[in-house]
Amino acid sequence: MKYIIKLVLLISICGIVLSNRIYVPPGGCITVPAGSVICADTLYVDTNGCFIANNSNNVCPGMVIQGGGLIVIGVETISNEIPREYKLFQNYPNPFNPATILRFQVPANGNVKIIIYDILGREITTLVNDELKPGLYETAWYAGNFASGIYYYKLISGNYSETKKMVLIR
Repeated sequence: MKYIIKLVLLISICGIVLSNRIYVPPGGCITVPAGSVICADTLYVDTNGCFIANNSNNVCPGMVIQGGGLIVIGVETISNEIPREYKLFQNYPNPFNPATILRFQVPANGNVKIIIYDILGREITTLVNDELKPGLYETAWYAGNFASGIYYYKLISGNYSETKKMVLIR
């Protein structure tokens, strides 16, 4: 437990996490502020734990992400060029195991949500729920604690909504 407290203290002081291993225990949660640098050989989030990096573009390449808990690395701006229309792109890879990238574009300022649903239409998680400026964005969904099957993801902004299908294969 001391390790986790030191980690949170390090994050809150300087916004930088450097570690060989970040471990979030069951029931634990670490939230990393926007713009933080996150470097670890392994990020392991135990079942019912959560690691949330809000709009952190600085997740080190090669970082291994493992576990059955909730892992959200935030929304990354791909382009500030103003699109002409809303668009939700097909996730990639698809089928996937255990993570996939969701890309979308928004033409106007506003609240944007990306919601994941199971095949029965039950809401699984909300990946994005932010005020975004016009641009092209992507976010990742780590589905390590979900069963194989068909899932749906939905972009909602203002009066616009679009849904696409993706397949998780274990």
